[in-house]
Amino acid sequence: MISFMHGSFSITAALAFDANDPDAFAMDAYDGGLLRVGGYDAPVVVDLAGLRAAPQVKACYEHKQVVGHQEAVDISATGIKTKGRLSVDNEDTRTIRAAQKSGFKWDASVLVVPDQGKVESIARGDVVRVNGRQVTGPAY
Repeated sequence: MISFMHGSFSITAALAFDANDPDAFAMDAYDGGLLRVGGYDAPVVVDLAGLRAAPQVKACYEHKQVVGHQEAVDISATGIKTKGRLSVDNEDTRTIRAAQKSGFKWDASVLVVPDQGKVESIARGDVVRVNGRQVTGPAY
């Protein structure tokens, strides 16, 4: 889940489990591109240049119940990738394990909280470079 000053939304990401270690997972969390976000009248791009991971990044089921943790969070100029583990023993973790064992393909999302006042508007027709890509306004 991503939280901005104007509300919350989710970036859907690719989540894959390791066949040899069913508690290990990897996520391609964000590719640096434009997002369609409810509550915004134009696409949104998360500027990766100033983004930092929290000291401890939790893995949550349905944005609520902690089921594990991220062991590595790689924020590069072009995206966010993570590796983590299902490390908490609870009913939600058991549900995830059973579903993935049956071949269920999970979606995932990430939480980003911008610094107060850091959501910038890109005016219609203006072109800026963000995450190595050209972004033409209107956008945020």
